[in-house]
Amino acid sequence: EIYPSSVVGSGGTVVNAVIRLNAQAGPSGATVTLTSSNPSAASVPATVVIPAFASKGTVIVSHFTVATTQSVTITGTYRSTTGLGVLTVNP
Repeated sequence: EIYPSSVVGSGGTVVNAVIRLNAQAGPSGATVTLTSSNPSAASVPATVVIPAFASKGTVIVSHFTVATTQSVTITGTYRSTTGLGVLTVNP
């Protein structure tokens, strides 16, 4: 889940992506791989670590100035499960 889901690029709004697991992470935590479909409009860290026995974590999505409205898909993958959220970056 991404909030807010629409921003003005580089407009100072903090965008958070909440990464949720289907179950609690194990005692070593869980490392989720993150990607952006358009890193020139919005980027995410390569990974987020969900703490031990937790079921979610949060990362900040960096967003940048764009000339035209861009729809960016943020994808998280843990083991064989993938989830996604969409952020609209406006000029």
